[in-house]
Amino acid sequence: MSSGKLQILHLEDDPNDAELIKNALNEGNICCEITRVDSKELFLAAIKSKVWDIILSDYKLNGFSGTWALEETIKHCPKVPFIFVSGLMGEELAVESLKLGATDYVIKDRLSRLVPVINRALLDVQKKRELEAAQAKLTEKETQYRELVDSVRSIILRFDKDGKITFFNKFAQQFFGYSEEEILGKPIVGTIVPKTDASGRDLELMINDIIANPEKYIINENENIKKTGERVLVAWTNKPVITNGGTIEILSVGFDITEKKKAEMELKEFEKRLAHAQKMESLAVMAAGIAHDFNNLLMVILGHADLLLMDLDAASPLRDNVNQIVTAARRAAKLVQQMLVYSGQSAMNFKPVHVGKLVKDSLPMLEALIGRPGMLVYEEQKDAQLEVNGDADMLRQMITNLVLNAAESMEGRNGKIQISTGLMYCSEKFFSSAIFGLNAKAGSYVFINIKDEGCGMTRDVMTRIFDPFFTTKFMGRGLGLPSALGIIQGHNGFIRVESEPDKGSLFQVLLPVLNVGASAEIREDHLPEHTIMIIDDDRSVLDVVRRTLERSGYGVICANSGEEGIELLKQKTHRIDLVILDYAMPKMNGEETLMHLKVIKPDVKVILATGFNEGSIAQRFSAWGLSGFITKPFQTQELIELVKKTLLQPVI
Repeated sequence: MSSGKLQILHLEDDPNDAELIKNALNEGNICCEITRVDSKELFLAAIKSKVWDIILSDYKLNGFSGTWALEETIKHCPKVPFIFVSGLMGEELAVESLKLGATDYVIKDRLSRLVPVINRALLDVQKKRELEAAQAKLTEKETQYRELVDSVRSIILRFDKDGKITFFNKFAQQFFGYSEEEILGKPIVGTIVPKTDASGRDLELMINDIIANPEKYIINENENIKKTGERVLVAWTNKPVITNGGTIEILSVGFDITEKKKAEMELKEFEKRLAHAQKMESLAVMAAGIAHDFNNLLMVILGHADLLLMDLDAASPLRDNVNQIVTAARRAAKLVQQMLVYSGQSAMNFKPVHVGKLVKDSLPMLEALIGRPGMLVYEEQKDAQLEVNGDADMLRQMITNLVLNAAESMEGRNGKIQISTGLMYCSEKFFSSAIFGLNAKAGSYVFINIKDEGCGMTRDVMTRIFDPFFTTKFMGRGLGLPSALGIIQGHNGFIRVESEPDKGSLFQVLLPVLNVGASAEIREDHLPEHTIMIIDDDRSVLDVVRRTLERSGYGVICANSGEEGIELLKQKTHRIDLVILDYAMPKMNGEETLMHLKVIKPDVKVILATGFNEGSIAQRFSAWGLSGFITKPFQTQELIELVKKTLLQPVI
């Protein structure tokens, strides 16, 4: 519009009709400037050369139709209102013209309608412009919002009432590993939220509850899963939002807290172990104080008893009573000695001791003590340096106490007590599970493993077994294990305990090696904290593979079925580094077991043991990231080399 006047292009080949229309506009107080054209050429030139506010056109013109003009207008200036003003248009033509894109139509013998039609068209144009401006502004704001959302280092997503993802920012895409094309429109459960978490919590039920009751989940923490299968812990804030369509969606902003939670758990475990160590140290100090006082009292009792015996006649009936006093006092003195051993204050005579020879020489005495011939089985690591600086009598007492404890746990049960000795390299991390292992130094240690198939222990009992006078036995005094611990500490050693109810126990004593030889250096190429789980339905195979791996210094957990292996991995997720899995097992076979293992711990390394040809089954397992195959029957060295190679591989 120029000079405040409407710029009207009028396509009309009848000058008289053009004059009538001009008059109608003037009478309607339309302030305008009208340019009339009457040919195709002039019309095309006009719409290309100037911006028009309104185009008026006759329907039937000399040699062409007004519909042609409408098509050209839509092509070159689609936003300009186009109004037919014709005397020949019937209702059908009028409706057809509107369908083609005309703004309106006016019959020439009803020109009184022209001004209202023009005003309405101009008002519509104004509204459209305002709407377009508002939409442009909204688009700009949305663009700015999207740029902001995509620039933050937070997971931002939305999902609808059906649990389908409708928005997924760039950081979410990078974090979870899904592109927008892969994730939008997909259910949140089964993609980034597993149906259940590691503890068995129903996360599908949780998502449904968030949709139904978002106010309950303003702040929420739950397990999530990446495209790779890796489980992560995310802290979420959730808020219901109303979309442009009026539907309610959940806006969720998340932060990865996996490492934070892991650090908190490690700190909590450290504080727990520190508190336990301080408690044990306090008990040791107290035991030492009590022992010294009791020794003085016993000295007085025994001294006066001896004096009394000297004064009594040989035939005196009181001699028997005094002898009973002496016997009881000497038994009390032995208990006091055990308390001193526990406190680490008993006298020790240190010299080089070969632990393997000490154990072998003690076997007849140990078998006689437990009274069950054939129960003890001993294995010694071949060519290992097993000398320590120690007191042979004290070390023998410590081994005796541990073996008697194992035998008592197997009362009424069949099975073996397996004693093994060897040399292993221990890192500081490895000592995190050892009693008083907080200040342990990495290095080579002689190990004495005493493993039973007895009743096992709960975690609560395990935390108390080294407390003086704590016992679960009817006739026990509760000093056998505490005094064993005192001897170990007196040798600057450590002890680790593994146990589960009804699954036996393992006591592993670690003593600093004397004059470390080459054998210890050979073992440094893998860390002994590596724990390997064997899953096989054949107990004979389990036994020979276990013995092979333990002899090479690895920690071993055995499972007699796929189901048992899955449960053990759930319980010991962070401890198990490698699984040796049998392919052909009844009930749950190797393939199904592998799927469950990878869901529980995606980065766990798995070697498949099979009697079949490797090539025939490798393709079936390619998607599950197997670390290796070994064909049965295999040789010991072949297994050890594959295990060593697999553990050194980086986690993918």
